[in-house]
Amino acid sequence: MASTLIKSTGLATTGTLVQGLARFGYTILVGRLLGAETLGQVSGLIALSVFVSLFWPTATGVAASRFLAGPDGSAQSAVPILVREFLVSLPFLAIGTFFAAWMIVPDAAVAITTVALMVSFSSYAFSRGAALGQSRFLRVAIVDTVTSILTIALLLAVVLSQVSWLLLLPLTTGYAIFAMLCWPRGGRPSRTPDREITRFIFFNSLAQLAAGGSLQLVMIIARIYDTPTNSGLFAAAFSLATPASMLALSVNQVLIPHYSRQIIASPELHHRSNRRITLWGIAGFAVLFTLLAALSPVLIGLFYGPRFAGATPYMQWLLLGVAAYSVSMVPAASLIARGRDRRYAAAAALGFLATAVIAISLGSTYGAWAAVAAYDIGTLLSASAIVAMGLGRPIRHAGGLGRNSPGKLSK
Repeated sequence: MASTLIKSTGLATTGTLVQGLARFGYTILVGRLLGAETLGQVSGLIALSVFVSLFWPTATGVAASRFLAGPDGSAQSAVPILVREFLVSLPFLAIGTFFAAWMIVPDAAVAITTVALMVSFSSYAFSRGAALGQSRFLRVAIVDTVTSILTIALLLAVVLSQVSWLLLLPLTTGYAIFAMLCWPRGGRPSRTPDREITRFIFFNSLAQLAAGGSLQLVMIIARIYDTPTNSGLFAAAFSLATPASMLALSVNQVLIPHYSRQIIASPELHHRSNRRITLWGIAGFAVLFTLLAALSPVLIGLFYGPRFAGATPYMQWLLLGVAAYSVSMVPAASLIARGRDRRYAAAAALGFLATAVIAISLGSTYGAWAAVAAYDIGTLLSASAIVAMGLGRPIRHAGGLGRNSPGKLSK
């Protein structure tokens, strides 16, 4: 089982790292070729698209990774329900995305391309979660790699064409192709919802919005409250600070179906495994982020050049919050797999609320620095709560299954 987990984690992490490098390359090309102001604008719109997807589609992908990891019969019956939950959310989110994008950049073409990016990223998040739940790890790694290469090639073409409103199109295309190639098997929508899955998605949406949305929120806040140049510097720091969190998210996505199967077999085995992996995660991420903080001036100069030297302190302080978020992803997987999604949502909401209040109240005075401080404080609060709850001993239930055990759908 350990070798299977290592192999699955390796494949999923490979795909995530390649996608992260593509997103990183995206910001590098835009920043170097088009300047800090354009980089701040593009990064703000990407952050908006990711942020909006957290309201329902991303959580549907998490639900897919969990419920599709159950026994074969119940897993197959969950597919059409999950597809329905994903599709019904898109029209409402598309309308909200259009008007939010218009507030950032008052241009109809840009707003429409931002909507397209939100839809394609949402489709990517859902189909990736479903593919991981169905143990299609090799396909995920291959398609992630191919679409990432295509995305960068298309971006070069758009930059050379000098059509600014098309800058989001390459990323949109890459995500859309991934979704088409990794759509869950048997993926036709159901006409009727399942209360258990809907409830899970609701609470996980709150948690995803809070845990993952904080970083997107501070990117938007920096864009709104600070100068275009400073928001561009913040965007450069943002792009260098976040790839390691994508590594943690990849581990989380693999652990959710793994823990779900493990809990069915032995809750006690799961408790020991989760505690061991969490401790290894704390040690590993401490080393990784300390190294990244020390190398921040070198990395900023290497990838963005001397014009972006002012981004170094932003990056170093952002890494503190990203490290806390990354550490929390292992125990968060345990909480989700054990059906403790309400507790996870509450802990994440605590951090998000602190981040939002600090960023909004201090943003007009301190700009990007308010965003950095807000993110660090909020993430440390939520991560501490998630680690404490995630390491708690699981409650035994008759029959060996918890209230929301994987593969156990309401009738």
